[in-house]
Order: sequence, then structure tokens, then C-alpha cells
Amino acid sequence: MEIKLSQLEPSELFKQIKTRIPNYIRNTFISTFILGLLFHFFMFTNKLPNHDDLGQLVDSMHRANSGRWFQFFPAAISSDFSMPAVNGILAILYISIAATIIVYLFNLKRAPYYLLVSAIMVSFPTIASTFTYMNAADAYTFSLLLACVAVLFAYKHSKFGFLFAIPFITLSLGIYQAYFGVMTALMLSLVILELLENKTELKEIVIMSIKFLFALIMGLVFYMIIVHLAATELTAYMGIDTMGQFNLKTIPSLIVGAYNFVYDFFFENSYAFHLPFMPTLFWLGTITVLGLLVYLVYRNNVYKEYPRLILLIVALVLLPLAANIIYVTAKTKVHLLMIYGLVIFFIFALALIRLAIESRPRKVSSRNLLSLGSIIICLVLLLSTYNYALVSNQAYFKLHFIYEQGYAYANRLISRIEATPGYNTELDIVFIGEETLPPLSLVNNYNQLLETGMPAVTGREIADAPQLKKITGSHTMVLFSNKHLVLLMRSYLGFNQPILSLSYQQLGANLLENAYEMSVYPDDDSIRIVDNQIVVKFSENR
Repeated sequence: MEIKLSQLEPSELFKQIKTRIPNYIRNTFISTFILGLLFHFFMFTNKLPNHDDLGQLVDSMHRANSGRWFQFFPAAISSDFSMPAVNGILAILYISIAATIIVYLFNLKRAPYYLLVSAIMVSFPTIASTFTYMNAADAYTFSLLLACVAVLFAYKHSKFGFLFAIPFITLSLGIYQAYFGVMTALMLSLVILELLENKTELKEIVIMSIKFLFALIMGLVFYMIIVHLAATELTAYMGIDTMGQFNLKTIPSLIVGAYNFVYDFFFENSYAFHLPFMPTLFWLGTITVLGLLVYLVYRNNVYKEYPRLILLIVALVLLPLAANIIYVTAKTKVHLLMIYGLVIFFIFALALIRLAIESRPRKVSSRNLLSLGSIIICLVLLLSTYNYALVSNQAYFKLHFIYEQGYAYANRLISRIEATPGYNTELDIVFIGEETLPPLSLVNNYNQLLETGMPAVTGREIADAPQLKKITGSHTMVLFSNKHLVLLMRSYLGFNQPILSLSYQQLGANLLENAYEMSVYPDDDSIRIVDNQIVVKFSENR
């Protein structure tokens, strides 16, 4: 076909691309992007570092020893700097593209459905938790995008598409392993929908399922091979050095734990950030989904084909495990950053509504029940979006006060150091005490925090807010240890004198004798000059 030069003109190219993209895809992208900016506006327009981000203000994100050998590549797009307006907007861009892929996979062409997909994907608290680690946020969401692209290839592109999915699975895992659950949940959801629709031969669905499984396994295999090639030694942090090693005896209990985790998250409010009425609403949504499943099994004659029905039941039982597969594979306690796969439950419910409506029920009563079911599912997603957007901004609000009080504390400390008689910039500084802050458990006790002289969170209401305690990345204080205090002093207050942090066991005789005599900061006589060093005592010997 001959291509005219005029067709390559930018405005003409844009027009052609626009006409080839369906409206629902374009609208999904736009709505996700706008809602993402709206929900996370406060985070993008402020610099709110958590304890990790303090040390990652400038970081190339080379993390091969953590099994994240590809993380540096998407991180490089936004440069080495941790810039909320850049990293955050890129992250929303990647989520927006991922949302369009999911809407396309589930064929959700109606405006209420794709708008709700946009809203739930960009508001789920995993996203807010991700943004507290701002320098890594765009890389992590790029991993999500690659996970969705992998499923797109495996499901939509020819009989060999599953082979093209393998490198995308491998690369996604090479950035962040937590989105493996998104892939498994998406693939299993698509299998369930094919079984329910009953338009595809069972043999073809089985072959498709095998291809999905093959792609996932090979993606994991190639990922593990590259892990061991890219890193001479894996870090022991969170059990990464034992990645891929399983104790077969623990697998049954881990599987049970994965199911319990999902149940507790939705129905027992284990993360405490669901509004009081949400567990009841989730039960109502679950009953509606079960009703839709029964209706589709009957309406599409799935019950007449026993092998199809059995496979459907097995797939439905496995769906919670697929969405939360990280619980089985993780070497550490599962936290909020790792459970984005649960968002697929919301989207799967919308896909069931779409399938039920397309079945064109004959009876008026059936149509009325479907309308009611559609309203319930949409209401669940709408209120969940509100709940999640609200708690995300509460977490940002808390992080803001954590930073402000940490900054003020560090500023006062520097003022006290510089006011010490005999101070000069040539002297080294020594922090004595194993901890700058009390254990994290004391976050629950506002009075004990005040007694330490270190910042609490803010008022009792924020310090004790149960809905924020499991928002990973915002639940710890910015001055998590002496190391983080030094980082704050250097990066945010420009205080560059050499600082050592020592325990009592590391002190020389004269320094140890003075340390026992000194008060604990911020009391008077908690800062002295000893042996040409400025000594700050943060705690008694323990």
C-alpha cells in the first residue's frame, strides 16, 4: 500500500491514530489519568519523604541484589531524582495504559463500567502506598503495565501470543514481583468468563489455560535465571537470598493463609481502612456475584456440560489464590504494596454484569434482577473508590505531619549543636544510643512518645488512627533511626559535618564515662564536647 507523504504529517498521523482507537479505550485512558491526578494531587504537589525515600532522593534504582534487575530501566525514564511531579505523573500514565488494556480484555465498553475500572485501579490503597516510595513509584507501576501487556499478548494475539507474553512476564518480575498476582488473576478471570459465555469449545479453553500456565512458568524460570546472572550475591533482606526455595511442608498452610488473607481483607477489615459499612457492602456484592454466576451457568447451559462445569468450579475456587499468590511465594510478611491483585475482584464483578446483560434474559423478572445486580456492583465499586481515595489522602496528610515534625526536630537539634560552647565546623559529631526513636509499637502510645522528646506523629487523632497503621510507607516515622536522622539533616537542612552513630559498646573509656554522666537529649547537658567531638546522647545504655 502506497503511503502519501501528507499522511506522515503529525496532525494527520494524530487524526488517524485517534480514529483507530475506540472511544471506550480513549475514555478509559483519559478518565484514569484525570482521576489519578485528582486522587493523588496532594502527594504530587508536595515532597513527602518516608524513611526509605530519605535515602533515595537521588538513586539510580539498581537493585539486582534484591532480584529487581530491570528496575533501573523504567526508573531512568524519570531520571535519578525522586520528583513527585515527574515520577507520580509517569506512574499515573502507566496505570492509565494498564487500565485500557484491562477494559479491552474484559470488553467493558459501557461508560459506567470503564469509568469504575479507572476509579478503582487508581484509588486502590496499594497505589498510595507505592507513592510514599516516590523514586520507585514509576518503576513499580511500569511493572504493572508490563504485567497487563503480557496478559494481552497471551489472550488476544494469535495462537502463539503466549510465547510473546513470556518476555513481558520476565521483565515485569525483574522490576517488582508483587504484580505476578495481577497476571494470574487476570488470566484465570478470562478463563472463567470463557467458560461462562459457553461460545468457545472446552478443548480450546483448556489449551488456552495450558498456554497461560506455560507462559507464567517460563516467565518465572527466565526471571530466576537472570536473577542469578545479574547479582553475584542476593541480599538477605526479606528472605530475598532464598528466593525460589520452598519448604513443601509449609505450602498447604500458606495456601490456607492466602485464602484467609483475602477473606479478612474484605470481610474482617483486617487492614482497618475500610469504612464501617464496607464489609456489609462486600457481603452484598459477593452474594450478587454468586447470583450472577448461578444465572450465567443456567442461562448459557453450562450446567449441561459437566466437564465445563467442573472446570468452572475449580477456576472459581482458585481465583482468590491467584489474586493473592504473593502470599504463597513471598519470603516475608505480605504488606499493602504486594496485594494489588485483589483489585481484579472488582473488575471481574463488572465483567460478570456485562456477560449477564449480553445474555439477553427473556423474563422481565430476570431483567429486573440483573438491573438490581448491576446497581449493587456499581455501588460497591463507587463507595470503595471513595473509601480508598479518602484513606489514601489521610495517609498523605499523616505523612505531611510526620515530615514537618521530623524536619522541625532536626532543625532544633542542629541549633542546639551549634549553640554548644566551643562548637566549630571542624569537629566531628557523635550520636550515642542505639535508637533515635522508640520502637514502632510506641506509635500507639502518644504519651510515651512525648516522654522521649522525639516527634510523635501529630495529635492523638492522627497518631492513633487505626485505618492508617497498615498503609505501608506511611506508618513509620520519618526519623526511623539515627541513619534517617542524619539523612534528613544532610539532604533537607544542608548540615554536612561528619556524624557517627555509636552504641555504648563502641565507645572509648573517656567517651563512655562522659556518656554515663550526660542527660538524655533534649535535656540540659545532653550535648558535650569530648575529645574534640560533639557528643549527643539520645538514650541510656540498654
